[in-house]
Amino acid sequence: MPTQPEAAVTVSADDAWLKEVAEEDLTLQKRAGEGTYCTCHLGVYRGENVAVKQLKPCAASRRSAWRDLKLEADVLSQLSHPGVIGFRGAGMSDGRPFLMLERLTTTLAESLVEDSTAVRPQRDLAKRWPLARALGCAVELAAALCHMHEDAFPEQALLHRDLKPDNVGFAADGRCVLFDFGLSKLVPRASKSRGSQDATPHKMTGETGSERYMAPEVAQCEPYDAKADVYSFGMLLFYMCSRTKPFEGVFGSKAALRAAVAEGRRPALPARGWPSSLCSLVEACWHADAADRPSFAEVLARLAAIAAEVGSGGGSPLSATSSPRPAAASPSHSPLISSLASLANRTPSLAGRRKPSLTGSLSSAVLPPLLRRRRSSASSTDSLPDAGRCQQLDRLEALTRPVAA
Repeated sequence: MPTQPEAAVTVSADDAWLKEVAEEDLTLQKRAGEGTYCTCHLGVYRGENVAVKQLKPCAASRRSAWRDLKLEADVLSQLSHPGVIGFRGAGMSDGRPFLMLERLTTTLAESLVEDSTAVRPQRDLAKRWPLARALGCAVELAAALCHMHEDAFPEQALLHRDLKPDNVGFAADGRCVLFDFGLSKLVPRASKSRGSQDATPHKMTGETGSERYMAPEVAQCEPYDAKADVYSFGMLLFYMCSRTKPFEGVFGSKAALRAAVAEGRRPALPARGWPSSLCSLVEACWHADAADRPSFAEVLARLAAIAAEVGSGGGSPLSATSSPRPAAASPSHSPLISSLASLANRTPSLAGRRKPSLTGSLSSAVLPPLLRRRRSSASSTDSLPDAGRCQQLDRLEALTRPVAA
């Protein structure tokens, strides 16, 4: 049956949220990016550099697009944390709603791209992005997520549901912040006690987010809770600390997701350069059983202790040539620090992180060369051709490891 077109959207007197920004005081500059329904422009509003997220003309008649943008505005207007992008207001321009946000200097995804103009790109990236800096950023993100899950809303936890490098950015003052709350969701929280989580997963939209960072229960359209964000954070933490995308070399995000879910595999952790406490935390975050993943209160405490250990010389930056280490036994828990209050509200990183800057060239990462070996038993029912399937399996076995049962 053909899909019925959505009714035209009209602005009423009840849409006060669209009158917070005076359009005549806003000057739009160049386009910074776009998504399915929105574009993002840089702009200036009353002397302040801002970013403007606006519905595309093709989405202006979709009530669902308006609803999602308003939900994002409602969420951001109630979030006040240094690790969350600042909300400046909302308005209307050319008959389409927009959100005005704090302007960021760059994203995590851009910061972790090798500079192709450097003589030794991997070594250059390792120098610009040492382990101490990665941990400092991770502490700031964990503090923001802890606030969202446990403090920001009475009796509710705010799930981001799309944690990935493209949705993490850096503010002008160097803060590491979360943005793009278009898929965020409020769910009931069982207890107000800090560190507790609702033991009952909720029926929500499955396959929500980005495949490479998506929790298995979300990918399989099963009920899930705040621990889905913890899994995504574990993949993000691995990426920040290793400077390697999860499942790098496995072609396509869907192939990476299939490897994690259907074959129960995870990226191989480095053999050296990381404290054992960091390896244990990453493994705990991406545990296959959501109930066994830590809360963000625990993640924050453990990360703070690890960052302090690395900052004091207890760990070393990861070598660009580190090799994978064998699968570890069940993770051990680092001692919790006595207080989280100062960590949850602090802005600078523990590791003395420098203000990030854009690299000179944002070239795409080069995939490893294909393996030449053939495998006659490759399944012909897979979405890839037989030869491609053989190569995928070779890369998967070389770059990942199974999760311990």
